[in-house]
Amino acid sequence: MLPPVGRRRTPADRGETLLHPRLLGIGDSLVAGHPACFSRLESGTRPGPNLTQAAARRKHWTWLNQGIGSQTTTQIAARFTVHVINLGPQVALINGGINDIAGGSQSTFINNWTAMLDACQTAGIRAVALLILPWTNGTNTQLQTRDTWNAALVSLVGGYPGFLSVDASSLVGKFRAGGDVNNLWDIQPAFAAGDGVHFNPAGYDLIGAAIAAGL
Repeated sequence: MLPPVGRRRTPADRGETLLHPRLLGIGDSLVAGHPACFSRLESGTRPGPNLTQAAARRKHWTWLNQGIGSQTTTQIAARFTVHVINLGPQVALINGGINDIAGGSQSTFINNWTAMLDACQTAGIRAVALLILPWTNGTNTQLQTRDTWNAALVSLVGGYPGFLSVDASSLVGKFRAGGDVNNLWDIQPAFAAGDGVHFNPAGYDLIGAAIAAGL
């Protein structure tokens, strides 16, 4: 997609940059952009858009998508040095947790996030934590776990000066009948990819806008 007429074409319009991107996204399939987009680390097509790209374009920043589908926070944290720190971004957008909920624990989730945030702090990289997003296919119990873990993550991120947590649930989520009061557990149909987990391009664009607004 070309930039609007009258605006100077920027590196972010031309695509990704591997070394020293202004914004680097790492996480699971939601950062990767499934099902319409796959990151450079995955097999498959890579047309986009993805939420890292959407956020970067609003800031006219260079960007890099380092998402890998189906990964847990343990797997994301294990590759964090190679796929984030060594590439020298200014801002790291991190997501992860939905794949932990089925068989993981809150302590493991928080320990992995702590390791990634500590690494960013040591390297002088600003971290942006994307909270676990609405999940139509999740059970009520799983979504209650999501809310508890998200609250713990917000508290954790608050202990790092300059770091940011982003909750896009109010933008792309909707109330689930039979769930907790004021829940936003399901994906709004207008933004759903149809599999109960992922978002369509409009959904990723809106999440990217929420991220950009906080930067």
